[in-house]
Amino acid sequence: MSQFQTLEKLALFLAFLGTLISGYLLYIRISGSQIVCGLSTCGIVNGSGYAFFLGLPVSVWGLGFYLSLVFLLLTKKFRLFFAATLVGVLFSGYLTYLEAFVIHAWCQWCLLSAWISVSLFIISIRLRKST
Repeated sequence: MSQFQTLEKLALFLAFLGTLISGYLLYIRISGSQIVCGLSTCGIVNGSGYAFFLGLPVSVWGLGFYLSLVFLLLTKKFRLFFAATLVGVLFSGYLTYLEAFVIHAWCQWCLLSAWISVSLFIISIRLRKST
């Protein structure tokens, strides 16, 4: 297996993982269930006014983002994948800024999603250079 194929598979795995995280957070939002959270303050973040963007829960945007990335990877649209991950990493940076400096609370699920976004962006740079 080539390095390019390995990066594609890793990106697909991370996009699926992001889909699961966003799906879980959306389920929590819709069902009103208690969020499973280790050492962080997920409930504060998920219950804040910043948990909505343009009238929709951020988890809806995250789910759409990660599903779009899966589609772009499967159809080998690496330039669009790069553009989408750039937007995703910028939005994740904004949300992480809000956690740190506005909400003053951390969500482990949100941080994991931000880490996935950064990782996917780095992979997208490599994939774009290889095509």
